[in-house]
Amino acid sequence: MKDYNKKRSTGDFGTTRKDLYNLYSGNEELTFQKYKEIIDTFYKLLAKATIETGFMYKLPRRTGEVGIVKKKQKTGNLGSIDWPAWRETGELKRYTNTHTGGWYAKVLWNKQQPKAMFHDKGMFWLKPNRGYKKAIYTAIVDKNYLHKYFTSDQTYEYVTDEE
Repeated sequence: MKDYNKKRSTGDFGTTRKDLYNLYSGNEELTFQKYKEIIDTFYKLLAKATIETGFMYKLPRRTGEVGIVKKKQKTGNLGSIDWPAWRETGELKRYTNTHTGGWYAKVLWNKQQPKAMFHDKGMFWLKPNRGYKKAIYTAIVDKNYLHKYFTSDQTYEYVTDEE
């Protein structure tokens, strides 16, 4: 039996596009390069739709929903440390997000029932890449999109396939 906890701690626990392509049993004429282009295009369109509309996207086969939510930053010693300011002054400061009134945006994969109906939900996670995070930051700072995002306790609107 594999030791999954050990594998997870080393950072090589996960599924890549190559793994999914190897599991794919459809059209034999589809090369890995073309498969990669299709996947990349889908994720770029999904990222653009969730950033610009603020809606949640329902994932297929009842695997949950993904989108961007905003949360109020907690006060006290819980914020991220401003390391450049600490190196210059020696004083420990924390980021306060004053430009957004103390709010920050976060990518959420909602796996709660009845939105997601699959086993071992704790084994799966979503880690957005740097480009997606940078696009969210740009949308908030340059385009003032923070008002489009829902808080985690609000009812979401959904991106549908018909749009």
